[in-house]
Amino acid sequence: MDENAINRALRAARELNASDLHITTDQVPAIRYHGSIIRPGTDPRFVRMVENIDPVFKERISGSAIREFLKLALEPVGGTELLLSSGVADCAFDGKEDFGPTRVHAFAEASGMRIAIRLLAVSVPDFSTLAYPTLS
Repeated sequence: MDENAINRALRAARELNASDLHITTDQVPAIRYHGSIIRPGTDPRFVRMVENIDPVFKERISGSAIREFLKLALEPVGGTELLLSSGVADCAFDGKEDFGPTRVHAFAEASGMRIAIRLLAVSVPDFSTLAYPTLS
């Protein structure tokens, strides 16, 4: 897979056990971590990991990086035309071994594009590990 800034951010978000990655044109990426949206490179709530944080969280994501990622994610399912016509598009996108399965929601704003990417489970847990009570 191409070395796009968003792909790098997705790999780093997966390593941090984030549930979502939030991308806004010309801003540093944010993640959803334990229910809060934070910017790992700058947010004081994430200070304990700053020394080990991937540099991608300190870089602004360009509009061209967003367009490149959305072309990969949306074009195979016809979402590019929908995004252009309505300003909103959704799809499932599998980053395979790179960053795993995701769900992508893209929408246009006056300031540029925004993308919310949900990092889906890489594998389905075995039922016995879920700690549900036994059925009688």
